[in-house]
Amino acid sequence: MLSSSIPLEIFSTQFVSTLKAGVGEWLPSYASPEPFFSGVRFTGQRELTTPVQPQEDVVLAMPDGEKHNDAMNAIALHRSLSNLTRLQASDPRIWTRLAHDSFWDYMRARWPAERYSERDKTTRYVLERYFVQRSESRALLRNGIARLWWGAHLSMDKRRENAYELTNVLYSRLDIAQTLLERAIGRTRNILITFLDFIRANDKVLAGDQGRTLIRQLAMYLNLMGGVVILDGLTEKDVRDVLERELERMLNAEPAA
Repeated sequence: MLSSSIPLEIFSTQFVSTLKAGVGEWLPSYASPEPFFSGVRFTGQRELTTPVQPQEDVVLAMPDGEKHNDAMNAIALHRSLSNLTRLQASDPRIWTRLAHDSFWDYMRARWPAERYSERDKTTRYVLERYFVQRSESRALLRNGIARLWWGAHLSMDKRRENAYELTNVLYSRLDIAQTLLERAIGRTRNILITFLDFIRANDKVLAGDQGRTLIRQLAMYLNLMGGVVILDGLTEKDVRDVLERELERMLNAEPAA
């Protein structure tokens, strides 16, 4: 649980490094029902208190079969930590701390370390989902908690009656979030907003297995465009026009221009 009664706490840089270096030793503990970090051998300061005050208490909803509740959780987390700056939200120490303590029960249910039987795969999985492996933005979007906040932050549109309308679209299917957020276009806000609204407007066409393929192809097409034009310079109308033309081409099985 994230409490609104106390300032946000994070792990120290040194403790994050210690945890990461000892993942192999502590791997069985990632299958434990209780957080284990307080038992890690460490002589320095484990945690730091930040000036960030959560706005609301947050208890993340547990996954229920194929229902992951990602949209609900992303919105709740972002509302509570809406006062984070983008720089603060890029700090791996925040998300490592939340994954290992405040939302441990959720992480164990949503991203269980027992997913793989092979030790090497489990190690990579834990490093990817419970930590932020690299400084690049894509790594943030692999962390089990950071992906929720950033998904809501990037898809929120205050011009709408429901500012999180497109967050619900983003997390309506797991493949949409993976396809968009893990590409450069997912971190270009006006592109992401327009893409999600395009999915919403064409929900019948882009549903099911065919829709999954079409969305992936549309995302790849925009990514390729990013090699020849500056995507940030495109207006929402430009992006929508591109998506409409490319979708029509794909539906008619025409060769790419």
